Parts: sequence; C-alpha cells; structure tokens
Amino acid sequence: NGITGFVVGESSEKSPSDFLSNKDVLVYGDKIVLKIENAQLKNYDSTGSMLPTLDESVNGITIKPNSENEISVGDIISFRLGEDVIVHRIIDKGVDEFGTFFITKGDNSLVADSEKVRFEEIEGVVVGLLY
Repeated sequence: NGITGFVVGESSEKSPSDFLSNKDVLVYGDKIVLKIENAQLKNYDSTGSMLPTLDESVNGITIKPNSENEISVGDIISFRLGEDVIVHRIIDKGVDEFGTFFITKGDNSLVADSEKVRFEEIEGVVVGLLY
C-alpha cells in the first residue's frame, strides 16, 4: 500500500456504541430520514490512518457529546491536536489525577497515539458513516 507503519484491514478494536435506535430511522419509498439531534455532516482527508473505515469519499455523521460518559471504547472521535483535527478510534478510557482521558489509535495504525485526549478537546463523536 506504500504507507509505512500501517497495516490495511487489520483491526481488533471494539465496535462503536449504538447511538441510533431503529425507531430513529424512518424509511420511505423515496428517502431515509435519520432523527439525530444536533448532527453535522463531515468529510475526511485521506491520511491512511483510518483505512478502510474512513477516507475522502466517506461522509460522517457526528454529534457533540455532552459529557465523557457518552463516549466509550470503540467510538470514533474527532479531536484537536495543535492546529490539526484528528479522527481516530478510542481504544482505552481511564482516569488519572487530571480526570477522564481517552487513548486513541487509527484503525490502520500499528501503535496508539502518544497523547491522552481530554473531553474538552473532543469536537465530535461519529454516530454514522455514509459510503
């Protein structure tokens, strides 16, 4: 694949949380309506770190979580790292002397991200993907 340090298609990570119940998906003959409060539609840069889950052709439906209790291991989050917005999966959640933290990793990466992510850095949680 030409990308050093990544393994395509291998992920033993936990699946994301269920954010949408069947009663919130309305199917009509000519359309599907998803009832998701405060949802935003996002697109992604092709960095390779989240292949095969995300690339530039995927549209993501995201919400802004109200608390760290709404975020679980397996969820895909977007967060700020300096000037960049990173979209990675949560592989661990813990508590230290500063409060709750999340450890993230790209699905296509061999190693976890080096920085702990705090709730206030999280911009959104992916609740759906449209391919």
